[in-house]
Amino acid sequence: AVDQRRVRATTTLPRGGMLGVTAVTISYLLANVSYLMLFSVTGIIESKTIAMESGYLAFGRVGELIMCFGLLVSILGCFGGGMLCISRNIQSTAEDGLFLSGWRELVQLSTLLFLQFLHWGQ
Repeated sequence: AVDQRRVRATTTLPRGGMLGVTAVTISYLLANVSYLMLFSVTGIIESKTIAMESGYLAFGRVGELIMCFGLLVSILGCFGGGMLCISRNIQSTAEDGLFLSGWRELVQLSTLLFLQFLHWGQ
């Protein structure tokens, strides 16, 4: 599978990105539709934790915990993905000489330290 990504990167990477964005968009749309089915508009406006309340209404305390865990995974995934993508983009522009001159070594060092920190945490 790794060789396929390298050989046909111009087709597999955009396809994977589009599939991922589509799946996340559909899941968020379905969540919002479920909120509209479970609550009135004023109930949605007054709620401070709509996801947990909908989980509780649908499955009780277990549903509330599942929704809480799902939100935690979503937040951590966004945070981790953002850190990895941003650091890689900065490193690539620094290597190509497109980043601010004089900052190239600093960016490469900080990126290497960050990646070493991620590896150390495993």
